[in-house]
Formats: sequence, C-alpha cells, structure tokens
Amino acid sequence: TGDITSPTFSYVQTYQYGDGNVCHHFDLYRLSSLEEFLQMGFDDYLRQDALIIVEWPGIIEQFCKKRWPQRLLHVKLAYDDASLDVRKIKVSS
Repeated sequence: TGDITSPTFSYVQTYQYGDGNVCHHFDLYRLSSLEEFLQMGFDDYLRQDALIIVEWPGIIEQFCKKRWPQRLLHVKLAYDDASLDVRKIKVSS
C-alpha cells in the first residue's frame, strides 16, 4: 500500500509486500556503465528471490540476459501519438 515513486536519486527502492515478498525497483538513468552498477553492489539484489523492476535497463541488459534469460520480461510504456491520455503497453520476453 502507499505511493510508489521512481528511485531516480537513490537508484533503488525496495518494497515489501504483506506476504513477505520483496520488489526492488531500480532507476538506472544516471548510471554510466555496467562497472558502476557492479561496484555499487547492485548485482546482489539480482541474486535475491524478488521481483526486480528496472527503468532504463540498457546498461545491465546484456549482463542479465546472459545470467537469467528465462526470467526477463520487457514492458515498454509509450504514449499514443494521437493522445497523451492513452498509453500503449508492449510486453515481450
């Protein structure tokens, strides 16, 4: 319950559900390299049994594809060109 905000300045926000499950929400917009991601220890989050949501995943995408190809799901959100009130959602694996 409660508001969910993008972790733009903290890179990662962790949410715990009432049943004990965990979600780690990353915003990697300001990250410049995979090395920076690894130096910050963020790969430890990826090893946990948790839902991982990543905004701006480009830097870590190949890293994740090599290790967990069967667990990746891409969700792309975009506004419809004709209306800012309608969003298109594309889900792919």
